[in-house]
Amino acid sequence: MKSFFLTSVLLTCALGYSYSQSKPPQYYIGVPETSNNTNAIVRYANTTYELNSTSSLVIQHEEAVTVLDNEGKSYGQVVIHYDQFSKIQDVDIWIYDALGQKIENVKMPEMEDVSYTGNNLYDDSRLKYYIPQIKKTPYTVHYQYKKLITDFFHLPMWRPQPGTDVLVEKAKLSIFNNSGIEYRFYPTAFPDSALSMDDQGEIRQWEVLNLPAFDLAKYGPPSFYQIGRIDFPMTQF
Repeated sequence: MKSFFLTSVLLTCALGYSYSQSKPPQYYIGVPETSNNTNAIVRYANTTYELNSTSSLVIQHEEAVTVLDNEGKSYGQVVIHYDQFSKIQDVDIWIYDALGQKIENVKMPEMEDVSYTGNNLYDDSRLKYYIPQIKKTPYTVHYQYKKLITDFFHLPMWRPQPGTDVLVEKAKLSIFNNSGIEYRFYPTAFPDSALSMDDQGEIRQWEVLNLPAFDLAKYGPPSFYQIGRIDFPMTQF
């Protein structure tokens, strides 16, 4: 009972701030100095997985991304995948200019909904997405969503850096395991000292700070294998 209570309190602390505010905090004020190959900045990203059983995984995600130029606009697009085994429960999107003035506030019904493979309305694998139509850069897209997954073979891979030309100021993943199911974790391709971890058994947290944009290794593997990620295979499903 004590363990469950502690997990509940920490989960509330981790998620309550993001999801109880009518206006998101201003992570987007000011732009730090960056290298010439930086086209976007992840100012703040907070992801939580609440693993309740083999048929209940709740994901909550909040992120603020500053688009620096036209080459970085793809990182300001909000794209959320879902299918017959997952349900998007809530989405909020705010867009701010370089001075912190709100330009748009978009709700889930205003997002486009398309098939993952085309425009078939009856395709099981689908995307909800929103592409900001903002001409003047820099601007910041701040969004949050909640999703329930009811059938899965592994926990979603965590890749806090969406591209080699993105600077990550701060990104965090928290896993709250209320199920008793074991899972493994395999960090790959993170620079030395960029990734920290706090392991309390039922509660595990990973964080990256000031992860710079970088150039792909010449003659190296594809970019997917050079960008830091953590894979989470499960021991049962």
